[in-house]
Amino acid sequence: MIGYVTLGTNNLEKAGAFYDTLLAQFGAERAYTLERMIAWSSDPAKPMLVLTRPSDGADAAPGNGGMVALICKDADHVRAAHRLAMHLGAKNAGLPDAHGDRFFGGYVRDPDGNKICLFTMSGDGRDPPANEQHAP
Repeated sequence: MIGYVTLGTNNLEKAGAFYDTLLAQFGAERAYTLERMIAWSSDPAKPMLVLTRPSDGADAAPGNGGMVALICKDADHVRAAHRLAMHLGAKNAGLPDAHGDRFFGGYVRDPDGNKICLFTMSGDGRDPPANEQHAP
């Protein structure tokens, strides 16, 4: 159903480098690069993440309540991706932890302030059943 998610940036080069490194941990690479946008994909049949400078010329600003959630393999992957994002210049928006019985996630804000959730459906760090690898 979802083809892609778009985040705004004011510095395409810096944000592109951030996502090149972070998204490689999820098996994604650049699908295409245009003058004002970059798209990443892990599979042509799955949703892409697109980073763009706003077409109206105004500054990009993160939405309040908007967030992109990246599915991790397990709790260790959540922790490693969170550490990597912080190392790449993200700001902590919530340390990796269990939220409820099954959801394990951590939160960061990318260099432009966009909120990113890194999660797995395995509340205490156990691997979830194969048929439950979807977002809450």
